[in-house]
Amino acid sequence: MRLLAQRMGLTAPALRESDEQIAASALPEEIDLETLKAKGWHKSSPKRRMFGPGPGKLQMAGGVQMPTVAPAEGMLQLLTPKSHFFLNSTFSNMPRQQQAMKRPTLDMNTADAQQRELTDGQQVMVKNTQGAIVAWVRVTDDIHQGVVSLPGKWWNVPRETGAVANLLTPSSWSPGGQPAYNDTFVEIAKAPEFD
Repeated sequence: MRLLAQRMGLTAPALRESDEQIAASALPEEIDLETLKAKGWHKSSPKRRMFGPGPGKLQMAGGVQMPTVAPAEGMLQLLTPKSHFFLNSTFSNMPRQQQAMKRPTLDMNTADAQQRELTDGQQVMVKNTQGAIVAWVRVTDDIHQGVVSLPGKWWNVPRETGAVANLLTPSSWSPGGQPAYNDTFVEIAKAPEFD
């Protein structure tokens, strides 16, 4: 942009900013460019505008009510958020990204881990009627009881660290013939306990 602005004779100061100045201007207040360069990434949570009671409050209504299906005893709901280092499954085979992610890690609430006699860093099998994958548990109170989270979109190679969460989700279509979004419930146990 700077070269084009110069050739066109444009003199606005914004058209002469360096790459670093442009990047710094886009950052949230709580981080500077040098810190971002050192850390490599930053998660920002902008303040949310909250709606108060009375007029102007956002209200959602209508739509088809979906039936609520309770999970079987001992099953936990599986979430599969994107990681900071993988773009879906793209780059998950790259050494730099693998080094950053290390291995498939399953976040589990402390109470759920205690109930299953699991400890932090322990290898576990994540299983349901669709399939089974291997991961390492990270015990934390950052996740609700009854829910587990497997960040990253891992490949199934090598097998000992393959954690393709799609192996645990049904591939059924909706009644209207469209892709369905499914709740996924899994059981978790020490890896050797599964046959």
